[in-house]
Amino acid sequence: MKNDITRLIFAETDDIPSLPEETGEERKRTDNFLLMMKSLSSIVAEGTLVIDVQKRCFRYVSNHDLLLCGHSCEEVLRRGFDFYSEIVHPDDLPLMIEMYRAILQYPETEDENTAYFSGTFRIKSNDAIGWLMVYYRWKPVTIAGKRFIVCTMNDSAIPTVGHLRLYDQDQLNFKEYSFTAKTWRYVPVERLTDREKEILKLAKQGKKAREIAAILHVSYHTVWNDKKQILHKLNVHFFEEAMNYSSGHKLAL
Repeated sequence: MKNDITRLIFAETDDIPSLPEETGEERKRTDNFLLMMKSLSSIVAEGTLVIDVQKRCFRYVSNHDLLLCGHSCEEVLRRGFDFYSEIVHPDDLPLMIEMYRAILQYPETEDENTAYFSGTFRIKSNDAIGWLMVYYRWKPVTIAGKRFIVCTMNDSAIPTVGHLRLYDQDQLNFKEYSFTAKTWRYVPVERLTDREKEILKLAKQGKKAREIAAILHVSYHTVWNDKKQILHKLNVHFFEEAMNYSSGHKLAL
């Protein structure tokens, strides 16, 4: 499978149209977009990469240890998708390829209604751990008539691979992908209790777990258990994401 990742990912996407040569104005808009992504990646904790769908290559890779796995930005840009053969766990590589194929085959007309896709798989760790579960998010965007996919990644609290999901802009529901049936199905988001909503609200104000426990007159362990329930109900991987998710989520707050 080594050196064939790009071919396998795009095997069923031959209908992606090849675009005419960029005009000067289109090239300027693309360059401005990539410059903006570079600026944004410097202030976020996640690793960031930008995929050019038509050219089937990476256009930007942030200097992030977890994303690079000991390699240079230049090498990752040069290798593109084939870089995954060096860093993704061999058992997870076919699953990761299927994730990309499902995302690329999802109707482009739905991009505006898509908040992002997300999924998990294991990559090499630079320390003694060996393999590390990571959480990827993919956001399709169109710039100057060209389709790009912005990817962010961080370590994941979820211990298993897969979990390919598509979140709508309203984030009231999400779709989950079946790797056996190769279809998407809607999954409703479970409602939070009043106390879970209050914990989220206080956490977004910067309160720590022990402070929240004192305010709500409950034990620290109760807050900790409620936080785990929030992650489970919102189907997210870490509490920072739960706070971001709840900002525009009508069922959460």
